[in-house]
Amino acid sequence: MKTTSNPRNAGRPQNGNYKISIDAQLQSTAPKYRGPFCLYGLVSSEEPETIQYVGFTSMLLNQRYNEHMSTAARKVHTKRAQWINSVLHRGYHVILVLLEDGISTRKEACTREQCMILHYRDAGHELTNMTKGGLGILGLRHTSETRTRQSEANSGDRHYKRRRRCVV
Repeated sequence: MKTTSNPRNAGRPQNGNYKISIDAQLQSTAPKYRGPFCLYGLVSSEEPETIQYVGFTSMLLNQRYNEHMSTAARKVHTKRAQWINSVLHRGYHVILVLLEDGISTRKEACTREQCMILHYRDAGHELTNMTKGGLGILGLRHTSETRTRQSEANSGDRHYKRRRRCVV
Protein backbone atom coordinates (compact mmCIF):
# COMPACT_ATOMS: atom_id res chain seq x y z
CA MET A 1 0.00 0.00 0.00
CA LYS A 2 1.32 3.42 -0.95
CA THR A 3 1.55 6.29 1.51
CA THR A 4 1.13 9.98 0.88
CA SER A 5 3.89 12.56 0.93
CA ASN A 6 1.40 15.31 1.83
CA PRO A 7 3.04 17.07 4.82
CA ARG A 8 -0.25 17.27 6.74
CA ASN A 9 -0.84 13.52 6.43
CA ALA A 10 2.68 12.15 6.06
CA GLY A 11 2.88 8.38 6.09
CA ARG A 12 -0.89 7.78 6.16
CA PRO A 13 -2.00 5.04 3.79
CA GLN A 14 -3.74 5.98 0.54
CA ASN A 15 -6.25 3.40 -0.53
CA GLY A 16 -9.46 3.54 -2.49
CA ASN A 17 -10.90 3.26 -5.95
CA TYR A 18 -8.88 5.91 -7.80
CA LYS A 19 -6.08 5.99 -10.34
CA ILE A 20 -3.20 8.25 -11.42
CA SER A 21 -4.63 8.94 -14.88
CA ILE A 22 -6.52 7.11 -17.59
CA ASP A 23 -3.44 6.58 -19.77
CA ALA A 24 -0.87 6.01 -17.01
CA GLN A 25 1.00 2.70 -16.90
CA LEU A 26 0.74 2.51 -13.11
CA GLN A 27 -3.01 2.90 -12.82
CA SER A 28 -3.33 0.71 -9.75
CA THR A 29 -0.92 2.75 -7.61
CA ALA A 30 -2.00 5.62 -5.42
CA PRO A 31 -0.94 9.11 -6.49
CA LYS A 32 1.27 11.18 -4.23
CA TYR A 33 0.79 14.87 -3.68
CA ARG A 34 3.47 17.25 -4.84
CA GLY A 35 1.62 20.26 -3.51
CA PRO A 36 -1.38 21.09 -1.38
CA PHE A 37 -3.95 21.06 -4.23
CA CYS A 38 -4.79 18.72 -7.10
CA LEU A 39 -7.43 18.46 -9.81
CA TYR A 40 -9.35 15.21 -10.19
CA GLY A 41 -12.10 13.77 -12.29
CA LEU A 42 -14.79 11.17 -11.71
CA VAL A 43 -15.32 8.47 -14.34
CA SER A 44 -17.33 5.29 -14.61
CA SER A 45 -15.68 1.90 -15.02
CA GLU A 46 -18.21 1.44 -17.82
CA GLU A 47 -16.69 4.37 -19.80
CA PRO A 48 -13.30 5.18 -18.21
CA GLU A 49 -12.33 7.59 -21.00
CA THR A 50 -15.33 9.88 -20.35
CA ILE A 51 -14.86 12.38 -17.53
CA GLN A 52 -18.17 13.10 -15.78
CA TYR A 53 -17.06 15.52 -13.04
CA VAL A 54 -14.03 17.77 -12.46
CA GLY A 55 -13.07 19.08 -9.03
CA PHE A 56 -10.12 20.22 -6.94
CA THR A 57 -9.11 19.27 -3.43
CA SER A 58 -6.38 19.51 -0.84
CA MET A 59 -7.62 16.32 0.88
CA LEU A 60 -6.29 12.83 0.47
CA LEU A 61 -7.89 11.46 -2.68
CA ASN A 62 -9.46 8.48 -0.93
CA GLN A 63 -11.11 10.86 1.58
CA ARG A 64 -12.52 13.01 -1.24
CA TYR A 65 -13.70 9.89 -3.07
CA ASN A 66 -15.44 8.66 0.09
CA GLU A 67 -17.15 12.06 0.51
CA HIS A 68 -18.56 11.84 -3.00
CA MET A 69 -19.79 8.30 -2.38
CA SER A 70 -21.39 9.09 1.00
CA THR A 71 -23.10 12.19 -0.43
CA ALA A 72 -24.57 10.05 -3.21
CA ALA A 73 -25.64 7.40 -0.67
CA ARG A 74 -27.62 10.07 1.21
CA LYS A 75 -29.62 10.60 -2.01
CA VAL A 76 -28.63 14.24 -2.32
CA HIS A 77 -30.31 15.70 -5.40
CA THR A 78 -27.35 16.92 -7.43
CA LYS A 79 -26.45 15.83 -10.94
CA ARG A 80 -23.22 14.32 -9.60
CA ALA A 81 -24.97 12.26 -6.90
CA GLN A 82 -27.62 11.06 -9.36
CA TRP A 83 -24.90 10.05 -11.84
CA ILE A 84 -22.96 8.17 -9.13
CA ASN A 85 -26.11 6.31 -8.06
CA SER A 86 -26.96 5.41 -11.66
CA VAL A 87 -23.45 4.01 -12.24
CA LEU A 88 -23.63 1.92 -9.07
CA HIS A 89 -27.17 0.77 -9.91
CA ARG A 90 -25.94 -0.55 -13.27
CA GLY A 91 -23.25 -2.58 -11.46
CA TYR A 92 -20.20 -0.47 -12.36
CA HIS A 93 -17.75 1.48 -10.22
CA VAL A 94 -17.01 5.18 -9.92
CA ILE A 95 -13.29 5.91 -10.23
CA LEU A 96 -11.49 9.05 -9.08
CA VAL A 97 -8.81 10.00 -11.61
CA LEU A 98 -5.97 12.40 -10.84
CA LEU A 99 -5.87 15.00 -13.63
CA GLU A 100 -3.25 17.42 -12.32
CA ASP A 101 -1.31 17.84 -9.10
CA GLY A 102 1.35 20.09 -7.62
CA ILE A 103 -0.88 23.18 -7.58
CA SER A 104 0.40 25.47 -4.86
CA THR A 105 -2.44 27.94 -4.20
CA ARG A 106 -6.22 27.77 -3.92
CA LYS A 107 -6.61 30.62 -6.44
CA GLU A 108 -4.50 28.74 -8.99
CA ALA A 109 -6.49 25.55 -8.31
CA CYS A 110 -9.77 27.42 -8.94
CA THR A 111 -8.45 28.84 -12.20
CA ARG A 112 -7.13 25.44 -13.36
CA GLU A 113 -10.46 23.79 -12.45
CA GLN A 114 -12.38 26.36 -14.53
CA CYS A 115 -10.03 25.77 -17.48
CA MET A 116 -10.36 21.99 -17.14
CA ILE A 117 -14.18 22.15 -16.97
CA LEU A 118 -14.25 24.35 -20.06
CA HIS A 119 -11.82 22.00 -21.86
CA TYR A 120 -13.89 18.87 -21.17
CA ARG A 121 -17.19 20.57 -22.03
CA ASP A 122 -15.70 21.80 -25.31
CA ALA A 123 -14.49 18.24 -26.00
CA GLY A 124 -18.09 17.00 -25.74
CA HIS A 125 -18.09 15.55 -22.21
CA GLU A 126 -21.44 15.98 -20.45
CA LEU A 127 -20.07 17.01 -17.07
CA THR A 128 -22.21 16.83 -13.96
CA ASN A 129 -20.58 20.02 -12.63
CA MET A 130 -23.37 22.50 -11.95
CA THR A 131 -21.07 25.53 -12.17
CA LYS A 132 -18.15 26.76 -14.24
CA GLY A 133 -15.77 25.81 -11.41
CA GLY A 134 -13.76 27.59 -8.78
CA LEU A 135 -15.17 28.78 -5.51
CA GLY A 136 -18.73 30.00 -5.30
CA ILE A 137 -21.61 29.40 -7.64
CA LEU A 138 -20.22 30.92 -10.82
CA GLY A 139 -22.37 29.81 -13.73
CA LEU A 140 -25.17 28.24 -11.68
CA ARG A 141 -28.56 29.07 -13.15
CA HIS A 142 -31.70 27.96 -11.40
CA THR A 143 -34.65 26.93 -13.51
CA SER A 144 -37.82 29.02 -13.37
CA GLU A 145 -39.46 26.15 -11.46
CA THR A 146 -36.74 26.26 -8.81
CA ARG A 147 -36.96 30.05 -8.52
CA THR A 148 -40.74 29.80 -8.05
CA ARG A 149 -40.37 27.19 -5.29
CA GLN A 150 -37.73 29.30 -3.53
CA SER A 151 -39.93 32.38 -3.77
CA GLU A 152 -42.91 30.54 -2.28
CA ALA A 153 -40.79 29.10 0.52
CA ASN A 154 -39.44 32.54 1.45
CA SER A 155 -42.75 34.43 1.34
CA GLY A 156 -45.86 34.55 3.43
CA ASP A 157 -46.87 34.87 7.04
CA ARG A 158 -44.78 31.91 8.21
CA HIS A 159 -41.52 33.56 7.15
CA TYR A 160 -42.42 36.88 8.83
CA LYS A 161 -43.28 35.19 12.15
CA ARG A 162 -40.01 33.27 12.18
CA ARG A 163 -38.03 36.49 11.73
CA ARG A 164 -40.08 38.28 14.37
CA ARG A 165 -39.39 35.52 16.93
CA CYS A 166 -35.64 36.00 16.42
CA VAL A 167 -35.87 39.77 17.02
CA VAL A 168 -38.11 39.67 20.13
